[in-house]
Amino acid sequence: MREASINKELVVENQQEQSLVARRVIKDHILHVKGVTDINITRAVVLAAHSARSKYTHYSEAATEKVKQDKKRKAETDAVRELEDKRKFLKTDISSLLSKSKELYEKCENTGNLTLLHKRVLFVERQMTRRSSWQHLTRRWQNVSLI
Repeated sequence: MREASINKELVVENQQEQSLVARRVIKDHILHVKGVTDINITRAVVLAAHSARSKYTHYSEAATEKVKQDKKRKAETDAVRELEDKRKFLKTDISSLLSKSKELYEKCENTGNLTLLHKRVLFVERQMTRRSSWQHLTRRWQNVSLI
């Protein structure tokens, strides 16, 4: 039951396990030497305190760098997904324009109506523009996917 009370006294909100262990070791040592005034501060203790700060700084920088890398990776993944979605949309749009263009061409041949031919030319031009955009997106998607 004593350990439970020590934990309650030493636990601080959002404290990591290593910090809790270190606090318990310090408290146990103070209790062992029967007071703060009887603690012998040696050169090794001073060096340990300095190295602890250095370790904390290193740990903190590594954690920050990991967060930055995760954000960058997520942004790249989102960019790839967005490009994939655009490619899919353009591909379906191109196939739709192609089928409408063929349909208009057949109607034009059957009826001899030149207005339908003009509409078909407009569909073909739109299709070519979309195809160009699709090819451009495909190249960007491949470049981003390779990274």
